[in-house]
Amino acid sequence: MATTIARWGNSQAVRLPKDILERTELHVGDKVSVSQEGSSIRLTKVPQTKAEAFLERFGAFQGSWRAEEADTGAAVGKEQFDA
Repeated sequence: MATTIARWGNSQAVRLPKDILERTELHVGDKVSVSQEGSSIRLTKVPQTKAEAFLERFGAFQGSWRAEEADTGAAVGKEQFDA
């Protein structure tokens, strides 16, 4: 399968076909490591840590947060303790 190197701003880019992305389980937004092997270029998915995933979702949060107890109704099982 052939593709073309294109200009993207001041950089160059290669479009990756959808079927290749599906087979390699890569998605838009995934981080990849780029390495050279002779005259070949290799892309390897970089695993996202839980901390990175958390910051991606909540990094821009500027409000305050406080945990509160939620009332779920009367006890119906062994979750009630008698002290």
